Parts: sequence; structure tokens; C-alpha cells
Amino acid sequence: KYQFNDVALFISGHLSIGASLLVYLEVAGESMTVDDFFTFSLAKSTYDMWVAGSQEMAIIMLILSGIWPYVKQFISLALWFTPPEKVSIQRRGLVYKWTFKHWGFTFSVS
Repeated sequence: KYQFNDVALFISGHLSIGASLLVYLEVAGESMTVDDFFTFSLAKSTYDMWVAGSQEMAIIMLILSGIWPYVKQFISLALWFTPPEKVSIQRRGLVYKWTFKHWGFTFSVS
């Protein structure tokens, strides 16, 4: 149940606006506000990188921030519902260790 909620929150976070820049200027006593000067989201940032010619960075960002969180959630979900006859407890521990500790730390540092 909680895994599905996590996936829904990931999708919501990746598709919605992560931050918006509001510019407030005051020049010679005259004030001016520019709403939504620039907005940030994972989907928009990846698209902007691709269009700007940084395809390598867009692919890395898509894989590490867009795909990998879902892969981790679905691996955890599959292991949760798979019976012990199919995947032993020791094997589950190895998969969790490899998936969440090793790669989770690697991606959080890089």
C-alpha cells in the first residue's frame, strides 16, 4: 500500500512545479513584480537541457532522478509480494543491500 503511495508522490513531484522564481524590482522608487520569472520541474529541466544541446546531462538526469526512484520502489514491491520459495530471505537481503544501500548512497553523493 505504501509503495503505491510513494510512486504516486514521485509522479506528482516529477510532473509538478518544484520551484518558481518571483522577481521583485524597485528602481528609482518605481516597483515592479515579475511573477513566474522562471519555473523549475524535473520534466521541464530535462526538456530544456535536451533542447539546449546537453543531451548527455538530460539522459543522466532522466535516469538518476526520473527512472531510478521508480525502479527502487518496484523492486521493493516485487520482493514484498514474492513468496520465500521464489526469492529466499538471504537473497532479499542481498537485493535490498545492493539496491538501497549501495546505489542509494552512490546516487545521493554524486
